Amino acid sequence: MKQMRICDRQAVTQWLLSLLDCRMSITGLCGKPVQSRYGIVQVMSLSPTEMVFSCPWILPVNRGLTLSFELTAGPNTIRFSGSQVIRLDSVELQGCRYRVRYDIGGPDRIWLLFAVNRQLSESRGLMAAALNSYTAYDPGVRPANQLDMQL
Repeated sequence: MKQMRICDRQAVTQWLLSLLDCRMSITGLCGKPVQSRYGIVQVMSLSPTEMVFSCPWILPVNRGLTLSFELTAGPNTIRFSGSQVIRLDSVELQGCRYRVRYDIGGPDRIWLLFAVNRQLSESRGLMAAALNSYTAYDPGVRPANQLDMQL
């Protein structure tokens, strides 16, 4: 039961992170400032100091790469930059997953946590309604007939 709750929480967290719009650009390469166009990336996980994201591009991680991110959560946009980019794996069809260490300021960190928590509280009712609608069509959920075993 506890294992199932952890899996459910991870699934909801992944779903919430997929709702956030995140744009990435390259702002530094080999210690020199550069400016690239923005590209859309998908946030896979978010911790206080690291973020895992996937994108369809193969980034030059061993060349002192600095990335800038714009994370849109609700009506506000949070901007931060990160370095120490590590490629976790590469999949030809779906792109690559990367881990980046970032530093985000106090007010932006508080606003990001507030936006994620607000989306989580709004989504609980939607998730419950969706789960209830799916269980209505599942034939295995119907109550079994009770047998009276008394003689």
